[in-house]
Amino acid sequence: MLAKGCSRRFGRTLVFSLVACAASRLAQPAAGRLEGVRGSWLGNTYPFGGGPGLPYRWVPQDVEDIAVAPDGTVYTNVFWEEGGANQCEIKDGKVVNRAGGSRGWGHEGGACVAVNSKYVYYAQRYDNEGGGLRDPQNWPPKGFHWHGVSRRNRSDIRTGDPFEGGKGGKECPRGCFLVVHEAPVSDDVRIAGLCATDQELFVSCPYDSKMRVYDANTMRLVRTWPLECGSDIAVDRQGMLWVVRGREGRYISRYDPNGTKLPQEVVLPEPSRASDICVDRSNRLLVADAGPDHQLRIYDRIDTAPVLAATFGRKGGIFSGRRGEFGELRFHSITGVGSDDAGNIYVASTQRPASGGGCILESYTAAGRLNWRVMALEFVDRAAEDPGEPTSLYTKDTRYKMDYRKPPGEEWSYAAYTLDWHRYPHDPRLTLGLLSPFVQRLEGRRFLFLNGQNGATPFGVWRFDPAKEGEIAIPCVLYSHRHAGNVPNEPAAGEWLWRDEDGDGQFDPDEFLTRNGQDGPGAGGIWVDSSLTVWLACGDIRSFVCRGLNRAGVPLYDFESSETVRRPEPFQEVKRIRYDPQADVMYLGGTTREHRNVHWKGMGPVLCRYDGWSKGGRTPRWQIVGTYDRDYRGGHESCEPLSFDVAGEYVFVALAGGSGKLAVGWGHIDVYRADTGEHVGFIEPPKEFGQVGLMDMVECLRAFRLPWGEYVIIEEEDYAAKNLLHLWRPAAK
Repeated sequence: MLAKGCSRRFGRTLVFSLVACAASRLAQPAAGRLEGVRGSWLGNTYPFGGGPGLPYRWVPQDVEDIAVAPDGTVYTNVFWEEGGANQCEIKDGKVVNRAGGSRGWGHEGGACVAVNSKYVYYAQRYDNEGGGLRDPQNWPPKGFHWHGVSRRNRSDIRTGDPFEGGKGGKECPRGCFLVVHEAPVSDDVRIAGLCATDQELFVSCPYDSKMRVYDANTMRLVRTWPLECGSDIAVDRQGMLWVVRGREGRYISRYDPNGTKLPQEVVLPEPSRASDICVDRSNRLLVADAGPDHQLRIYDRIDTAPVLAATFGRKGGIFSGRRGEFGELRFHSITGVGSDDAGNIYVASTQRPASGGGCILESYTAAGRLNWRVMALEFVDRAAEDPGEPTSLYTKDTRYKMDYRKPPGEEWSYAAYTLDWHRYPHDPRLTLGLLSPFVQRLEGRRFLFLNGQNGATPFGVWRFDPAKEGEIAIPCVLYSHRHAGNVPNEPAAGEWLWRDEDGDGQFDPDEFLTRNGQDGPGAGGIWVDSSLTVWLACGDIRSFVCRGLNRAGVPLYDFESSETVRRPEPFQEVKRIRYDPQADVMYLGGTTREHRNVHWKGMGPVLCRYDGWSKGGRTPRWQIVGTYDRDYRGGHESCEPLSFDVAGEYVFVALAGGSGKLAVGWGHIDVYRADTGEHVGFIEPPKEFGQVGLMDMVECLRAFRLPWGEYVIIEEEDYAAKNLLHLWRPAAK
C-alpha cells in the first residue's frame, strides 16, 4: 500500500506469451481495455482517491474520536489511515476536507480531537522513520517520538496559524505542531483526551498523569494539575470539565478548570465503560457506552446531582434482536459521540477484527430519526459471494445485500455484522486477523472460509445457524501449520487442526488434532471447492478433504484425509490454486526457472490449466506468462500478477501494482479465455475514482457469473477503504 511521499519507479519489461498444448508460441500483443464493463465500488460511501484535478474524498477506514462543532460539522481523528484520511471534516453526510500531514513523512494521526470557534486540535504522533528523517524543525531525534497536538484552522483544516515553538512544515503547516512529550520510541505514550474553549486547550496525558492547560491561541502552557488515568474530556455550560478517569473507564468526574475536583461524578454500572463523552445544548452529559449495551447513556442535572435521564440506541446494539443485523440505532463499539446546537446527536462506531477497518458515522435527531450516515467498512479485505444466494456478499465480518441493477456505488447496502466477540471472544478474526473470504455450501448450509493477508495459513472455517445466532458466523474449524499464538489450548509446537466437536465455538483442549509435532508447510494461496475440499498452494499442492458434517454441522477435516501432490511441470513453485471438481480442471499459478517473482508476495508470472487432474493429468492444456516487469527492483510496489480467479468462461488475473512506463494502471486485471488461454482484454477502475493503491493480499480477487450472464469481479483496494467492483457483460458471440 502506498502513502503520499512514496515513490513509484518502474522498469520497462512487459511480458505476455501463450503456450498451448505445451507447444511454444511467439509472444502476441495484449488486447485492449474491455468493453461492456461498469466500474463501481463496495464498502465506502465515497470512492474518490484523488489525483490531478480530482477530489480526495472517502470516509476514513477507522475513527477513534470525533468533535462536533455547534453547526454540526464533524471532525474525525484516527492514528492510522492507509490513504492519509486520518483527520477529516464531514458535514451533512459529505466528506468536505481532510487535514493532511497525518500519514507518511513521519506523521501519524491520534486518538482524540477538539474544536472551538477558530481552530481544530488534533492529537498526533511525529516520528523520524527509524532515523531516516533529519530536521529538528520537523522530526524528533533518532530513537524518539513526538506526541502532541496539531492545530489547524477551522476555515480550512489543511492550513494553520504558526505559533512560537511550533514544529512542522513538511507535508503539514509550518509551526503548527505542539510537542507535548518527546519520549523514547519504546515508551507507551498517547494524548488521551482533548477539549477546547475559545480561551484554553485541555490535554490529558496519562504518560505522566497530568492534565495540561494551554492558551488556545498562543499555545503556551498555562498550568498543569495531577490526573491519573485520565482520558476523554468535555466542558459543560458552566465551564467545568468532565473527565473520564480510571483504567476501566467507569468513572466520569467533574473538575473546575484549575483541577479542583468537584462533588459531581458519574459511575457507570459494570460492565459498562465510557469510550467518549460530550455535553449537549441542554447541559446533559452524553456517555458512549462501549460495553455490551452499545448505546448512549444520557445524564441530566449534571451541575448538581447527575441522574441517568435516558438512553439512546437499542440496548445491546447490533447484537439485540436478530444478532448482527444492521439498522438504525443499532450501534456497536462506539468510539465517538457529539452534539450540535440544533440538538442532533452524532455517533461514531467502529468494527473489531485484528486487521482493522470499519467506520460508521451517523447523525440522528434527538428523537432518534436518522439524518445521515456515512460508512467505510473495508480495509485489507475482499468480498465473496454466497453461491446459494449471489445477492449476498461476505467479507471477514460483514454481509452486504446487493442489487446489481442499481447505479454505481448504490448496488450495495450494509446488511449485517457477523462477528460477536461477546459470545466468541477467541474468534480468530479477532486474534489472528484472518480475512479474504470464500463462501461455499454443503448440505444446504453456508460456510465462511478465511485465511491470512500474506499467506493461506492459518485458515479458518465459520458456520451459520440463523435460527439461534441470526447473522453471526460461528468459529468451527481452524488449521495452522505451526504454533500460531493467541489461540487458547493450542499445541505448543507443530501443525494442528481444531474442530469444534460440541458446536459451542470455544477452543476446548480435547478438540485439537496434531501430527508428529513438526511444523507443516506454509502456503501462499488457498482455494475451497464446492465439495468443501481445501486446496493449499505450498510450493507443491496440499489438500484437506471434507468428510461431511458432524452433529453440530461442523465440517470434518483431519490429517488422515490430507494429501500432498508434487507440483507439475513447468513449475518450480506453485503459489496460487483453483480447482473445479465438476469439470476436473486444475488451474495453477507460480514460478518457473525463467519467470520468477519480483516481490515475494506475488503469485508468480506463470499460469497453467490442467485437464483431468484427478485422473493424473499433468500436461498443461495451456500456459500463460502474464504481464510483469521482470527488471523492477523497487520492493512492494512491483507490477506483476498477485492473484487470479476463474468464473464461467474466463480467468481473471490481478496485478499487484501499476506501471506508467508500461501503460498499466493500478487495479489492473487481465482477462483470459478459460478454454484457450487467449488474452481478451483488461479491466481497470474508472479514472474518476482517482488514485488506487497496491493490491495487498495474496487472495485479493474474486470473480463469479450471475444467472443472466453478467460477471462480477471484486478486488481489494485499501488505499481509499473500499473494494473495487466491476460488472462486465461480454459481447454476444
